[in-house]
Amino acid sequence: MDGGRRYWILDQKRSLIQGVVYVFFGCYAPPNGLTMKKILVPTDFSDCATFAADVAVDLAEVLMAEVHFYTRVEVHPLWDQLSEKAKMDFPESFNRIYEAKLKFQELRHRYQDRKVRLVTSYAHGDLVGVVSRYIDKEDIYLIVMGSSGADGVKEFFFGSNAQKIVKHAHTPVMVIKHPPKSLDFKHIVFASDFREGAKRSFQQLLDFAQAFTPHIHLLRIEAPVPFGRTDLKEQGNMDEFVDMCWRFPCTKHEFGDVSIELGIKHFAEDTQADLIAVSHYGKPKMQRLLTGSITEALVNHLEMPILTMNTRELNAWYKVHEVEMS
Repeated sequence: MDGGRRYWILDQKRSLIQGVVYVFFGCYAPPNGLTMKKILVPTDFSDCATFAADVAVDLAEVLMAEVHFYTRVEVHPLWDQLSEKAKMDFPESFNRIYEAKLKFQELRHRYQDRKVRLVTSYAHGDLVGVVSRYIDKEDIYLIVMGSSGADGVKEFFFGSNAQKIVKHAHTPVMVIKHPPKSLDFKHIVFASDFREGAKRSFQQLLDFAQAFTPHIHLLRIEAPVPFGRTDLKEQGNMDEFVDMCWRFPCTKHEFGDVSIELGIKHFAEDTQADLIAVSHYGKPKMQRLLTGSITEALVNHLEMPILTMNTRELNAWYKVHEVEMS
């Protein structure tokens, strides 16, 4: 039995046990010896961050996960080294921490009737560093982030710091422009170069998708094409990805367009996709997905959620589950 099938069986057993816990206790809780999936929402409490929070809570109910809200608070650079008495000399820092706690209380009140466990946390310092450490510490399964869309993407979410988070994250990142009408993802487009390194990203997508049983469209874009859009002949190096996709209907597509961004956009519209997944891997043709510009452009021009995934060899999330399977 291959690793993907073994993990699927393990995950089904975990979901069954968590479902029983929900029926008897009215909430999802990790049984002894099993780790509950965790969704991280980095937030600045803006409207687009609230959209992301709503989606994260909805996903948590589907995935039987808990949601972690995380924010950065600007305090004195030496805050951790100051004594409690010395901290009293910096009321601005105390006020910012207090405001963050109030915002977290508002989030808890917003979702008080949902059967989802909420965790709130704040930190200060380098955004990339604190979020990366939190991802590792908590074994985050999925990150959900908001975007303000075509009128200008907020720096907190798609500035240089956030691009580094996406680039170095051990987990998939879902970017939300507007709350989707439905989280019933029936058609998912996976855009990639389909080289060996992209298999880890695809396995992450398959794990996420099992709660939705979608049709998965494997998409490779050839660009630029001088005379506009044209479908290209399929090639054989997607076959291994089709074999990995044994749980769902899966079709291969190669698509030509004037740019990678437009190719993904046009194909997703033609197939009426509910979700676009792109793999972060620095290879020819698709390597620009790493920079964030393609993903940002997709978010600006499409209403649907975008799921971005890192293909690094040493994926912390993947290694943890490999240990569980052994």
